[in-house]
Amino acid sequence: MHEFGSGIMTGRMHWQLDAPLESVYAEYPDTLNLGLIADGRSIFRLAGREDTVCEPGSIFLRNGNPGVFRNRAPCGVLMTGVSVDVPRELARALHEDGVDLAWLGRRDSHAILRPSQATGTMLRTLARRMLAVRTGGSTLARLELESLSLELLLKLMAAGPGARLPALRQVSRRWQAALDEALDILHTEWQQPHTIAQLARRAGINECYLKSLFRERTGLGVAAYLRQLRMEHARKLLAGQRHSIQQVAALCGYAHAGKFAQAFREVHGAPPSAML
Repeated sequence: MHEFGSGIMTGRMHWQLDAPLESVYAEYPDTLNLGLIADGRSIFRLAGREDTVCEPGSIFLRNGNPGVFRNRAPCGVLMTGVSVDVPRELARALHEDGVDLAWLGRRDSHAILRPSQATGTMLRTLARRMLAVRTGGSTLARLELESLSLELLLKLMAAGPGARLPALRQVSRRWQAALDEALDILHTEWQQPHTIAQLARRAGINECYLKSLFRERTGLGVAAYLRQLRMEHARKLLAGQRHSIQQVAALCGYAHAGKFAQAFREVHGAPPSAML
């Protein structure tokens, strides 16, 4: 299991059992869960209902808490798959932005979705890419897995009956306006410290989408963009020759001139003293 700053949680499974396994699930987090089977098969049974077989390419949908259900996995069969848990807050934000979530069913329900063969193959290929990522302690690997998880989530949402890609594009235009607001805040308040959470809240956008759209627009993360913005102001301040390096460092939010000088060199390729 991998939990990201956006609140989205990704699960990955890869096993082959020596003996059949039956699991009983009775309690769940209040999330929207979309699980995809890449290889193998599972048999689900919700209390009081008949067995449901999940084949490769099937999507298991859980909306909240559907009640006690059992899962039987056979032995001697390779089982692989991935799942994405969406926090209720994000699901609510999508709904408020006009995304059609009616196909997800009522609260506290579940369903098995069987996409077309072409869609199922595409989703399984993406799932295998997610399974191949070796996170360990690597920040880049975690970013790659988070990016793939978001891609899978979008494709799962689009694959479900009733999901409308035009609705997602309309939401994107709204988020682009929120991104404009976030950029205006950074350019106006470049001297102030900013966190992703605070910036997202002020701009009226989910943290996850702010990070994704910000990098898509600027090619940088928020922190790197803010540093570059500050270093551009620093260059202008030093060129005016009215401030010392220590004073400019303080104006740019750096308590230590050494760290300021390092950031300046990384952005401009020369030390701050070269501007004096």
